[in-house]
Amino acid sequence: MVSAVAVLGITDYEQPCEGFNCTSTAMVDTYYSYQKAFDLVEHRLDNCSNLGVLKASPNLEILQIYNCSSGDLRHLPPLPKLSYLQLRSGNISELTDGQFAMMTALDTLELGYNSIFRVSMEAFKGLSQVWRLGMQNNNLTSLPESVFHSLPELVDLNLARNQIATLKFKTFSENPKLKWLCLRDNPLIMVLAIPLKRLVLLDLTNCRPLEELQMHSAETVILENGGVRKMDVAGSVSILYARKNRLRYIQLDDKMLARQLHQASASVASTSSTLTSSSSSTSSSSSGTS
Repeated sequence: MVSAVAVLGITDYEQPCEGFNCTSTAMVDTYYSYQKAFDLVEHRLDNCSNLGVLKASPNLEILQIYNCSSGDLRHLPPLPKLSYLQLRSGNISELTDGQFAMMTALDTLELGYNSIFRVSMEAFKGLSQVWRLGMQNNNLTSLPESVFHSLPELVDLNLARNQIATLKFKTFSENPKLKWLCLRDNPLIMVLAIPLKRLVLLDLTNCRPLEELQMHSAETVILENGGVRKMDVAGSVSILYARKNRLRYIQLDDKMLARQLHQASASVASTSSTLTSSSSSTSSSSSGTS
């Protein structure tokens, strides 16, 4: 038992206990250290200097680790019961293929407040149960087109406060359950299309110099302090927040829903005169359906 625990890294600071010189106190302490690690369900580490303890914690379900680097991630052991993983405030610069593939029970992955600038195409391979992914406050400038395709259950995605300039056409094409998409505070130049039909919230606050937005549907869209001039909606938008914007033209394919957008726009127009022309165009579209 003692040598096994030493290999696992629980008591790396202790010397192996051998022969008649071995004290019973050391054996007892080692046994209880191992038992405590084995019984852990929730754990927090303030740094990555003692990841060895995780090797003896197969029952972990919730894990928070702070101040890690990319190299440290290679030492994360398979944790078959882990459902929540947070890696925060570290110096993680990249995510490689299959980075978390051995954690198949994960449903929440929080990677915010690091220094991630590169994510490989299959970084999230094997995470078929993840519904929440947080990558806010990193240094991302671009994303592989299929990077989220291995996350079919994704519902909540936070990419706020990165340096993303372009989102390609198929970026979210395999995420039909996505409801909350936060892109605020990114210097977006081009969004080829957001084909999602079940969005509850699309947040594009402070996304400049993006001038044109093509999307399908969302209950709420936030374009505040943005550069969008033209908004092309294939489905419907119920609530539009557009204070301090440059919006001048809104196109809705389903004109029966233009009234809802007109009402939402009119309520915002009272605080922002920049929506006057778009409200007028939506109003004329509404009258055309009467």
